[in-house]
Amino acid sequence: MNKKGTWLTTFSDVITLLITFFTLILSMSSMDIKVLKKSFNFFIGGFGIINYGNNSNQVLENIKKELGVPLVIDELKVILYLMNKFSLPPKKAYKLYLLNKNLSKFKYNLEVINNNDVKISINVSKLYKPVSYEFTNYGKLFAESLVKILKNYKGSVKFKMYTSKFPIETDLIKDNIDLSIKRLSKLVDFLKEKNINNNMLAIGWGDIKVKKNLLEIELKDYLKINRRKLNG
Repeated sequence: MNKKGTWLTTFSDVITLLITFFTLILSMSSMDIKVLKKSFNFFIGGFGIINYGNNSNQVLENIKKELGVPLVIDELKVILYLMNKFSLPPKKAYKLYLLNKNLSKFKYNLEVINNNDVKISINVSKLYKPVSYEFTNYGKLFAESLVKILKNYKGSVKFKMYTSKFPIETDLIKDNIDLSIKRLSKLVDFLKEKNINNNMLAIGWGDIKVKKNLLEIELKDYLKINRRKLNG
């Protein structure tokens, strides 16, 4: 097979790309802003990107209009922050804002998974008395806040409890895992007493896990929008 001259194909492709590159540079040296804006707006519609305006006040006003909920400027700023942080549309960011509002008194970490699931992480040491499954006042306040969050939520809830890796053994507590399970049972029983009847799964870990003194709460499809009207 004669392979002479086959390099010309690659060479011609390179020359074509170079000509295209320099043509683009030349065309962009004097830019028509109006034409560029029209082109950008075409892509906004084509790819489903939401245009919330060109300045901060317009952005906030457009978010408020889309939500259809009476909100003050500071609340809208928080919602915009959540939109940007977790790449959420306004309605999902608003639901996350309401959750955050109920937990504003506590120091916790919040994650959004798969654009719909929410995970709350909080240190256990403030929720329960030392080497005990009895709530502190702070812990009872947290449990009451969970009631407010879960009362309008019908999805499943997964609790994971990690206790200290240091060995624990008392007359009432067999080991670290036993303490985790008793603490979770206390929390789940409290929620059921408040008529929270979600499908709840509780998992307790002891010193076999690296994480220490941590409660994780996973809310499946918490941000999923099922109705047009949002609950406040």
